[in-house]
Amino acid sequence: MLRQDKGALLFTTGLSAIYPNPNMADASVAKAALRNYILNLEQGLGNKNIFVGHISLGVFLKGNTLKVDDPDAVADRWYQKYINNEHGEEAYPKGVTQDTVIR
Repeated sequence: MLRQDKGALLFTTGLSAIYPNPNMADASVAKAALRNYILNLEQGLGNKNIFVGHISLGVFLKGNTLKVDDPDAVADRWYQKYINNEHGEEAYPKGVTQDTVIR
C-alpha cells in the first residue's frame, strides 16, 4: 500500500473496544488495544492516501433481516464510509452505546 500510495485498512470490532465491558474484561482489553493500534495507524497513514476506518458494532448480527442487524447493512455502511472518505472510528448503528446494544 505504501509503495502504491493507496489502499484501505478496515477494522470491525465489538462495541467493547470503545466502551469497556467488565463482564467481558479479557475481550475488552484486547479490543481496546486494537482500537489504540487503529488510531495510531490512522494518524500515521492519514497523509499517505491510505484509508483507515473502524466500525465498532453495537448490534448482534443476524442474516436476512433487512435491518441494522443484517450483515449486508454493515457492509453497506462500510462502502459508504469508504467512498465518502469518512476516516476514523464510529459506533454502529449510529448513536448506540453500551446501554443500547441491539440484541
